[in-house]
Amino acid sequence: MAKSIKLKNDIYWDDRSIIHDGMLLGDILRGKLIADLDNHFITGFFTYNPNSIGTKPLEKEYGQLLCFSNRYNFFGEEFTMTTQIAIPTWDNQIFIRTTTNNANWTNWRSV
Repeated sequence: MAKSIKLKNDIYWDDRSIIHDGMLLGDILRGKLIADLDNHFITGFFTYNPNSIGTKPLEKEYGQLLCFSNRYNFFGEEFTMTTQIAIPTWDNQIFIRTTTNNANWTNWRSV
């Protein structure tokens, strides 16, 4: 049985609950593989691999990606702020980058 979170008015939310555009909460929490880091603006926990395109903090690397955005899957609009935190599998570093409105991503920097 899926673990559920009880919300107001006896409504339950579990890992099969749909968040938006058919994306399941469980996919976000389990680290779904993303294809393109540079065009990823969905809040959640994801994974990437050497076949994922876009700018990775360390090339040809596997890793985990935590993404925060104040809007769902928007880019290039006013008041959109997105942050990505990457944790490469074989390196003891954590990297971060951001984008605001329609600006390019900042360079990955180690934190």
